Amino acid sequence: MNWLRKHDVCLDLTNLVIHDKDHRALYSSGNISLGEVILAVPWAIVIRPDSISELEEKITSLCDKSWKSRIFLAISMLEKRNGKYYNDWFNTLPKDLSRYPMFFTAEEREYLKGSSILVLLDKDREIIERIYKEIIKLHPKLKIFSFEDLLSYCTIIESRQFSLDVNECCIAPYLDMANCAVLGKENTTWEFDKETQCFQYKAICNIKKGEPVTYIQEYNRF
Repeated sequence: MNWLRKHDVCLDLTNLVIHDKDHRALYSSGNISLGEVILAVPWAIVIRPDSISELEEKITSLCDKSWKSRIFLAISMLEKRNGKYYNDWFNTLPKDLSRYPMFFTAEEREYLKGSSILVLLDKDREIIERIYKEIIKLHPKLKIFSFEDLLSYCTIIESRQFSLDVNECCIAPYLDMANCAVLGKENTTWEFDKETQCFQYKAICNIKKGEPVTYIQEYNRF
């Protein structure tokens, strides 16, 4: 939290509640009025995909544009995770991904037998594995990251990304701590404010103190 304040993120209207080591959520710290900006994260600390020229053409040939953005974002996160700048935020990410379908056990997958989700999961895993093999051939220094590392970060990105457009995603630290809601039940909308150069949550109804801050993941187009 100190890291966020240091980078001009106003936290006056929210509390981060730690439910357990892998579950955190945002709650309102006071009564919030309709239209009020609850939280704003400056563009300067947003994590964006870093394109690597020698990988660009190969990855483009292996997947569509949205996947390419996620892969480069995952690589960017892997390269930043051991640095000091984002260290406090990286420590908030879940360590145990077993609750994500991509990491279900064989027994858990049996409950999904016959569902299209298994086909989609296996297809995604195949894409990531194929890309990983090409990445380490073309960019050997990335061998310090394992296939499991890349798979884990692609999975984390899937549930936490904010999209600049339909083909490019990014991570806005702290905004990803809000609770995903069922469509129509959310109490905020999120947007990129060009004037302040911030990703922000804005209340779409009155929110009482102690209520969860909720949103719907959707594309934010500039």
